[in-house]
Amino acid sequence: MAQYDVIIIGAGHNGLVAAAYLAQAGRRVLVLEKRDTVGGAAVSEEIFPGFKISTVADGCGYLSAKVRRDLKVDAHVETVPSDVVAFCPQPDGTQLTIWRDTQRTVEEIAGFSKADAEEYPKFVELMSRIADVVGGLMEMTPPDLPEVSLRDLLSGAALLGPVRRLGRKRIPDLLRILPMPAADLLNEFFEADAVRAAIGASSVLNINWGPQEAGTAYTLLNSWAQSGTGLFRSAGVVKGGMGALTGALADVARGFGAEIRTGASVAEVIVKDERATGVRLSSGEEHTAAAVVSNADPRTTFHELLEPQSFDAQFMRHVRNIKYRGSAARIHLALRALPQFTSLVGGDATTRLSGPIQMRRRSTTSRRPSIAPSTESSRGIPIWIYSSPRSAIRASHHRGSTSSRSRPSMRRTRWMRAIGTHTSRPSQTSSSTRWQSTHLTSGMSLQTSTCSHPPIWRAAMDCRRATRITAR
Repeated sequence: MAQYDVIIIGAGHNGLVAAAYLAQAGRRVLVLEKRDTVGGAAVSEEIFPGFKISTVADGCGYLSAKVRRDLKVDAHVETVPSDVVAFCPQPDGTQLTIWRDTQRTVEEIAGFSKADAEEYPKFVELMSRIADVVGGLMEMTPPDLPEVSLRDLLSGAALLGPVRRLGRKRIPDLLRILPMPAADLLNEFFEADAVRAAIGASSVLNINWGPQEAGTAYTLLNSWAQSGTGLFRSAGVVKGGMGALTGALADVARGFGAEIRTGASVAEVIVKDERATGVRLSSGEEHTAAAVVSNADPRTTFHELLEPQSFDAQFMRHVRNIKYRGSAARIHLALRALPQFTSLVGGDATTRLSGPIQMRRRSTTSRRPSIAPSTESSRGIPIWIYSSPRSAIRASHHRGSTSSRSRPSMRRTRWMRAIGTHTSRPSQTSSSTRWQSTHLTSGMSLQTSTCSHPPIWRAAMDCRRATRITAR
């Protein structure tokens, strides 16, 4: 008899959520994590004594509202909200603040374009309804293509409510917008570069595409659906950092009876008669289970933990061809006080700087909005700085650097240049967007890291079919 019903490899946030749901359903669950702490990319780490920073994932974490409700996560962790969704200082010394409150945002946008101010409420209303449909898609179990079963069809019932709220007349908008480039979508509604760049930045966040790439409207709506603000990105922070959130998920899983072991590196998934029967650790220790769930990436799972010869050659080729491209560099700074922007005067600086800060450059010769020390106290402030790859972010004073890759695109617009596209040579335009994420806390510290979201749509479907061999 197997020791466990399910063994989960990796204690990232996805693995912890899976463990909590399975343990809640009465399964005997073992979670094995290679590192000495749980969380994966959602961790809080002490870079220097006394300073803990969310080193990769930040903000409120984009955790599913359904997961929060089902697992009662909010009873274990506190979120500090912010009314500011994005504070966007401009190269000319002005600033644009996007608020949760639509009317306050309309008043801000009116300073750049009266027409954009009129369009913004309509844009928010339409995108919110389409984002509800995208959120419903996330709650569905993907169909097992091409063998679609009745169960697959029934899982689509989660979309009925969002589609009904969207309305029959707007279904063509849904089908038209999802595959669009974010640039084309935003150009339909807005004329001011500042407005389009402020919203469009979330469409290329942590991916290796520029806003002119097809499908980036979907990535914008994907962020919108998970943000928890009713807008294009999250606002606020988890008290204690992202590590507090994944720590809460681990506590919930343990509360339901799951066993979580850290410092336990899995060397191999044991397969007998084309079925996964357990795992072998690097120490030689073995554990058996009725099912094995891998929270590792597909390449690690199928090329390192399993024998590649056990699978179809075409499937393994799809897995091997998944591209892992680092698309962001992150520099963490710990400051003694809030930064002081030339575009901020008066007593509302503390409020406007309580949310994410997005900075941009219009050209290779323009300067960043100047920052000088202030005397006000500071808490974690995520900052996104957009720049052209030809005009590397001058970070010599904090010894940071970034890298980027180029992808071909058909054309570019002024607002795209504002968030970082560039021409690599006269006959070719690149839509690769480069950014630097800076997280401000109190004190002095620095860390850089990279992250990427590889395009794995086709391989994901293949992985789902293969899972029936390795984990049924």
